[in-house]
Amino acid sequence: MLNFEEFCLKVSEDFMKYISASFSAENGYHAVVKDVVKNGKTFRVLLIDSPDKAIKPPVVPLDRLYDSIFLKKYNGDVVSTLKEIAASYEKNYTKAVEMAHKSAVDDNSLKIDINNVFFALMNYDANKAELDAANIPYSVEGELAITYRVLIASNENEIKSILINQNIIKAFENNGFTFEKLKEAAMENTERLFPEKLVRISEDAYLLTSEYSCFGSSAILYEHSSIKELADRSGKNVLIFPCSINTCFVLLVDEDVVREADMYKDNISQFFIDMDEPVLNTQVMMYSNKEKKLLFGDDVVIENSKSKKNVR
Repeated sequence: MLNFEEFCLKVSEDFMKYISASFSAENGYHAVVKDVVKNGKTFRVLLIDSPDKAIKPPVVPLDRLYDSIFLKKYNGDVVSTLKEIAASYEKNYTKAVEMAHKSAVDDNSLKIDINNVFFALMNYDANKAELDAANIPYSVEGELAITYRVLIASNENEIKSILINQNIIKAFENNGFTFEKLKEAAMENTERLFPEKLVRISEDAYLLTSEYSCFGSSAILYEHSSIKELADRSGKNVLIFPCSINTCFVLLVDEDVVREADMYKDNISQFFIDMDEPVLNTQVMMYSNKEKKLLFGDDVVIENSKSKKNVR
């Protein structure tokens, strides 16, 4: 039977396997196990961290769960324990989200300002069912879902924003802004609120993010994206690996012979996993220097001297 330290390690490693897909890493959620001090005593706690810093996540003391659930109720059965903890935590987190949305509208902390609306990307296939079930408004660009958020506060240490749901849309509508207006504003605002930052890591390889290192993948859709400038300046195509919602890996490739993308995908994906970055997508995108546009999925033809195939 696991001792307390082993139990905490197991929770840290496996907790997210037992929670629904709407709380997946693709959406930027991560289980965090850490020590906190309260009233002079140290406690080991579990919480879920996410990019939505306006949400105050529930904090669960693991010593209590270890004694009452793991030992007494399930007699050391790890799977049953994690399933119960995950189900309970998900209900409490959902309540926290609802309270944050309601509070943001009711106490006017949302500050209905269309200039603070921005967009963020997530994987479309992985999240469509959850977005539709929660009635979250979104748009689609290729294989990416575009969600909309309101920036509440920002400084050098923290970005606080909240996901736009139907209640928040109603608050904007009451102030004369339709959802179409919100989308138009987001496409203009995001580039200003989260200026892109391009970091060169080798002759033809770059990391694309934002000045805040947050929501940096959105930069691939900016009107004045460096991706377009790289293609124009080099005369090459640009392979884009949007592995993280915060950061993309960018690779310049010859226009006449596009390098085999599969040889990069696993290493690049592991790089972002090691960085503990919330995953966006492992599909390859390409900005075509010839067509002057982003290509997704089957439109991204990866070829070498021996074969030609579509990357999916």
